[in-house]
Amino acid sequence: MTSEQCIRVWNEETGSFTLSSSDELGSGGEGTVYNLPDHPELVAKICHQDKRTRRTFRKLEVMIEYFPVTSDPNSGHLYVACPQGIIYDNPGGEAVGFLVPRVEKKNSLLDHYNPRARSLNTPHVNYRDLCSTARSLATALAELNGRGYVVGDINESNAHITDDEHVTLIDADSFQVRDHGVSPADVYHCLVGKPDYTPPELQGANFAVVERNVNHDRFALAVVIYQILMEGRHPFSGVYEGEGEAPQREDSISEGYFLYSQSRVVPLEPPTRDRILWESLDDRLRSLFTRCFDEGHSVPESRPSPREWADALDETARSLSACDSNPNYLYAARPVSRTEHIAGAPCPWCARRDLTGLDSFPPPETSEVFPKSTPRPRPTDTQPSPIAET
Repeated sequence: MTSEQCIRVWNEETGSFTLSSSDELGSGGEGTVYNLPDHPELVAKICHQDKRTRRTFRKLEVMIEYFPVTSDPNSGHLYVACPQGIIYDNPGGEAVGFLVPRVEKKNSLLDHYNPRARSLNTPHVNYRDLCSTARSLATALAELNGRGYVVGDINESNAHITDDEHVTLIDADSFQVRDHGVSPADVYHCLVGKPDYTPPELQGANFAVVERNVNHDRFALAVVIYQILMEGRHPFSGVYEGEGEAPQREDSISEGYFLYSQSRVVPLEPPTRDRILWESLDDRLRSLFTRCFDEGHSVPESRPSPREWADALDETARSLSACDSNPNYLYAARPVSRTEHIAGAPCPWCARRDLTGLDSFPPPETSEVFPKSTPRPRPTDTQPSPIAET
């Protein structure tokens, strides 16, 4: 902008305040977000003109009135940045947006699970930290699902990570909300979703009319946890071994082509380096992934709950062993696999480094992830809120 533009708005709690173009934090398909210098703990989201419908703001009113406890009572960590107040163009005027807690984005999931990005942006992160991040995400979802909310659009980009590996979910205004203040109860659908995180039964569905449930959230949660622990790889993406064209990822999800399926023939093979990661996972985690992607393909109700993930990740993090050759190599202590025997190292990170040349967690004195040398050839139960279905 060549000149500063200002908007004068009003909120019941803050009174009148001015939004300046110089305080703009970003703009998306739903609206523009502004920093509030006089209220640094908040940001303002002003909806685009075509999004300012009565239904949009009724949904926000329901969320503001009945939103669950959104922070950890012990640490104070914010599980989700939920709407906190409607913004009007003037007292008694037209609703134009809403206030939401400001979440300082320290890192993204990509910064954590991609080894190259991790070496540049978060070199301190080790495998225990990855487990902690995944556990925090599962705990946040457990709190939301337990209070009657369905996130709907869980993916790699709608979570902010703090320095202590806690996750805060953002974009809460897209959540699916059930309003029991009217009869029959009204459902405000989640209108968005990425195919890579959409369960097989919803692939190709019209989100404007589909009522989602917790089993749909559980599929997406498992995909994100898989990516966190498997360095960004997708559980339905591999080397195609079949005839004709390789299936698109959403087609693989629809067909149940989980790379490590135990119940169906899958025309995809995981790369060797991915198989090492899979074999190194704690048995509890591998069992949960299998339940979600294999059994859960035909029986969505069998997908693990967020609480099961949180418990398994917590147990895994506490039981990790450190490699003698590199203190940053933390791994689940279990009998070595055939691949690890071939590589000549019981530590999966050593085996993977020796086989591929990729050093996922370099020693503290270096942050080089891709060596130049040629690789050697070988949450507690919660009570439903008034918006929850009874």
